[in-house]
Amino acid sequence: MSRTKLEDAIARELRAQSAEAPEPSAVIARIRRATEAIEPAEPLAGRLRLWISPVLAAAAVVVVAVGLLMAVRLARADRPALEAGPSLHATSAPAHPSSSTGPDTSAGSSGPGRSVPQNWFASVDIAALPHPELGCPSGLNPAVTVSQRTTVPVGSESGPLGVAVISCGGPTGEWPDRVAVFRYAPSGPQLLQLLPQPSARGVIVVNKLSTGQNTIEVSAAGHSATAPAAQPDLPYQQQFSWQVLPGGSGRFVAGPVLDRTAPCTGSALSVSTQQLSTPSGEGRGLLVVYRNTAAAACSLTGYPGAAAVDVAQKTLADAERTATGALGGLASATDGVPIVTLPPGQSASAVIEWSVPSGSGPSCVSAADLLSTPPNTTATGSLGVSGVICGLRVHPVVSGRSGKP
Repeated sequence: MSRTKLEDAIARELRAQSAEAPEPSAVIARIRRATEAIEPAEPLAGRLRLWISPVLAAAAVVVVAVGLLMAVRLARADRPALEAGPSLHATSAPAHPSSSTGPDTSAGSSGPGRSVPQNWFASVDIAALPHPELGCPSGLNPAVTVSQRTTVPVGSESGPLGVAVISCGGPTGEWPDRVAVFRYAPSGPQLLQLLPQPSARGVIVVNKLSTGQNTIEVSAAGHSATAPAAQPDLPYQQQFSWQVLPGGSGRFVAGPVLDRTAPCTGSALSVSTQQLSTPSGEGRGLLVVYRNTAAAACSLTGYPGAAAVDVAQKTLADAERTATGALGGLASATDGVPIVTLPPGQSASAVIEWSVPSGSGPSCVSAADLLSTPPNTTATGSLGVSGVICGLRVHPVVSGRSGKP
């Protein structure tokens, strides 16, 4: 074999190996077999055997280098396609809700599946937000005041709701405090609702907010007609509970208003009476009116004490407590006993009644006097009634001067 033929054979082999990138040992074996096929008689064969080993080593190095280069290029070319392709285990992420400046009526910007910072409400400038819900007149400085803020965790939200006491700017007592509930949104806080307030308590001042899981408790006070603007005198408490609505949204629902006005003392009440009777004349009674003479509001609730006594002030019969009667009492026996709040100068009343049958009976006593005590006091006084009294009964205190709701 001539030198030219051998070089051509090596070149062809290198090109083939570059394309297939086999193991270097396979390349060396193939070239070795090709050289051994050369007839020893040829003069050139002896000289070729002297430098064939370096050629084999160089060829092996070239083949390995070419194979590595091609592998790197293939990897770079395939990576974008692999990265762009979907993963078998991938799940689509939820889309962000659209931002809105109005109240959120959807399942909630902070609803399930959304990430809400736990302390998001601490940095919110509540006074700087628009508050058309308050109806504040223009020209107030500041336009809105914020007296309290806190957060409340609710089960259907992925983060806490913000709660704040806000009011129109101006002198204390001129504008009512309102409890506002806010929901987190990426575009800014959204007003969820203003908690409702009890009527007939004038301008409300919120003294304290307390929150728990799914609840807000408001301790507040209203103003009676005679109370100064900065001195609310009708305290109360009210709890609001989170309720999930159809569709996944939610709101706080108001519980009963619990009056926290201080009970009336005996010294704060003036007592007056008025005689009552049924059309037949057999039913007799007294309308007892309690007027608040103190400078602050107080409350009355329950049944007055009433008893028929003899001349020695010994009790002959205690009045039976009944919710309803012929001359007064509640509208229904199933009605709850009310808490009556008495601003200064206002009155509440109760009815004590009995019957005067033509004969005597086991429930009849001959009384020298009828004594009565306002509810929850010890200020017992004489009502100036004597004679035969049968079936003595007393009804709860109600608002006003009629003894009836």
